Amino acid sequence: MAASSSRAGCIVLDTNDGPFTLQAGTLSVNGASGESAGCVAIAADSVSISGGGVSANDGGTRGYNHYVAIATRQLTVTNTVTLAANGKGIDTTYPAVVLLGGEGSLIIPDVEVDPATPLSPPTWSNTASTLTVNGSGNLVLEANGAQNRVSVVAQPISFTNSGTLTLKANEGSSNKVYIINPGSFTNTVSLSFTGGTVTMESNNSNASQNAGGIEISVDKLGTISPAVTLNANGGKDGGSVVIALVARSISDRREYLRSRRS
Repeated sequence: MAASSSRAGCIVLDTNDGPFTLQAGTLSVNGASGESAGCVAIAADSVSISGGGVSANDGGTRGYNHYVAIATRQLTVTNTVTLAANGKGIDTTYPAVVLLGGEGSLIIPDVEVDPATPLSPPTWSNTASTLTVNGSGNLVLEANGAQNRVSVVAQPISFTNSGTLTLKANEGSSNKVYIINPGSFTNTVSLSFTGGTVTMESNNSNASQNAGGIEISVDKLGTISPAVTLNANGGKDGGSVVIALVARSISDRREYLRSRRS
């Protein structure tokens, strides 16, 4: 859905609590050369993607907001699945966003706006909605470029896919990677990793800029069976890695986090 001389369009898919399946290939609202990408929002009880993914990559360098947002109870991935919103956002109010949330949690602002008007980014409700990521594939959530966000928002969140999990928002000092439990905390397990290795990064290679940040704010950690690596390395100074737990009990006592800052 690229446009030749303006921002790309938006795709909003609501299955009314039914399933959504995307066969191998990419659902794309990438921007044409010199133009901004659009947006994709998917709401479904279950989402199955067999390679490829969903893409809202910017085609210019001036900076405009664009996003990919999926709300579902269960995301099943096969082969390598990428949800991407690469390219610069406008600012912290209108960032480029990749958002993966639980079913019923997604709030999509009006997308029928003038192409010259910034798209309001998607947000989430405080509903404690479940999210499970499973399947045999790798999952990549990426929003690389200044003023960008990658967010996973649900309660509880369970990653069981046997492939790797990568969350990255690189090349911006204000970029963030979030894993968040919305709503109230009840001292229950609300985040677990039992699949392949996990990498989260908000690095910045610019020699004059700091890195971004990673924030994990959840009720209670469950099983952490793979290696989990958190990186916020900057060309100038390192960024921040914040892990906020209401309940500090960890069911898997093995080494579960490897963090470093330059």
